[in-house]
Amino acid sequence: MPTEAEKGEEGEGHRMKQLTEADFSLSSFFDGTAEHAQAFFGACVTEAGIRLRLYAPHALSAEVLREDGQGILSLTPSGQGVFEGTAPRGALESGVGYRYTVTGANGEQKSYPDPYALQTKRIGNEVYATVDRPTLPAWRDSGWFSYAERTAKETAKHPWHAYEVHAATLLFGCGREKTEHAVTELMIYAKRMGYTHLCLMPLGQNETEGAWGYQPICPLAPAAEVLSPEGVAHLVGAAHEAGLGVLMDTVPPADMAEGASWSLWLTACTHWLTAYHLDGLRLCYVRELAQQGHAKRLCYMTERLHRAVPRAVLVSDAPTADVPVLGTEGEALGFDLAWSRTWREQTLSFLASAGQRGQLCPETSGRELLALSHDDVCPPLGSLFSRVAGDESLRLAVLRAYMAHRMWYVGKKLTFMGCDVAWNEAFEPMRAVPWGKQVPTDRQTYVRCMASLGQYYLACPALWGDGMRLLASGEPLAVYERYAPSGETVMALINLTERMLTWTPSGKDCLSYEVLFSTDRVEYGGMGRSIETTRACVSVPPYTAMLIGMAKNRA
Repeated sequence: MPTEAEKGEEGEGHRMKQLTEADFSLSSFFDGTAEHAQAFFGACVTEAGIRLRLYAPHALSAEVLREDGQGILSLTPSGQGVFEGTAPRGALESGVGYRYTVTGANGEQKSYPDPYALQTKRIGNEVYATVDRPTLPAWRDSGWFSYAERTAKETAKHPWHAYEVHAATLLFGCGREKTEHAVTELMIYAKRMGYTHLCLMPLGQNETEGAWGYQPICPLAPAAEVLSPEGVAHLVGAAHEAGLGVLMDTVPPADMAEGASWSLWLTACTHWLTAYHLDGLRLCYVRELAQQGHAKRLCYMTERLHRAVPRAVLVSDAPTADVPVLGTEGEALGFDLAWSRTWREQTLSFLASAGQRGQLCPETSGRELLALSHDDVCPPLGSLFSRVAGDESLRLAVLRAYMAHRMWYVGKKLTFMGCDVAWNEAFEPMRAVPWGKQVPTDRQTYVRCMASLGQYYLACPALWGDGMRLLASGEPLAVYERYAPSGETVMALINLTERMLTWTPSGKDCLSYEVLFSTDRVEYGGMGRSIETTRACVSVPPYTAMLIGMAKNRA
């Protein structure tokens, strides 16, 4: 974890840099390799006025309209699908919204905000771009970068447990004071729970208010109804000061057959990493894009993003079994981490079927993400709690054991808000999910267990890397050994049955066992059943996960 000196360092506030056309070439835009397309497209305040450029390859004409409906400028086609024009400075004052109205070959008109806007506003059901270039508060995280860059190069060797957050649900409707308070409470809660990172669902401006975030129309601008640019900077800065990294999900534009769409996505990714000091991104639809023949473009994206921000951790949503995404060797796509769909499918199937289907110990690596994400608790699936059979006490016991198994197994971790409190409802945006001080009384022992799991994970290097030996994986008991290069060794035993089980080691070199952690402890909501450990065997109570330390005779 970062030292106090690495967490924060004073800096000066700054106006977001306005790139020039020297930072851009139109040929790279059409190739899909432009990293700074906002230097050419969008709005640029110049001495002559406000220059606006739009890429609309199928349009016959394009017009700029103010938020009051007044047409202020008809853009002129300049070739290759580009429309441009310069409006008088007074035509779009600071904070005044504008949209483009584009007429297609069939006469149909479409209206939408500038996709390269850096700031937006919402009026009723419509989103408008503004010409404003945000002024961000003083950054105090330059010292954080050295720690983040060092750990990014050896991701598998460090603890990594992300808390996935839907910011619109967390902060929707908050004024500035309430937002800052909520951000502060989020950092306190994340540190208490043992998280190392926040993973934000997409913050780019969506057309629909309160959406999941995966259909942005202005991908460079924060959603105005959720967080201002200054609010995003405050959140990231507060996380870095608390010793937490920040990642964000990002999605490709709708039509990725054109190089222009790749340039928009690459520009948006580069912008969020550099302007907002993010520590990484999760790229969505990687498998689909690779299967459509875009593997080389994905490789180019990861290479350029790593070069632009060396500390950036790039996460793929593609399963490694389907697409070679990790690393840069051979046909690999250059990602640092990848979601393990095998883990998700097999273990959740095991959980829901009381051990009758799926596998509790699928093969994983230290660079795969064992995620319990929003995908796992949204409609129609429902919450994890609702998918386990039994009464409330039994369900909580099963979930405690399952979550412990996930924390101790090989792979990095991601936990969606609500999963950490065993929330009993499916997640839908803009519906309250309790966390922090809002946790109901009947879930506080469960949250205490999750916090202890998180803190123990941080403190135990044997749980960070690839070191693992599977000792028993079939029903009814899973047993595996985790070990670190330093020689530290722990052993996990997972019992998801209704009866007490006994494990007898086959080796003769075990001298003694020490119970380091048990999900059956009373303070976690368990029954506190006695556990027998001898040189010959270990007993594991029903619906319990145990972590055991071993002393070995190495003579």
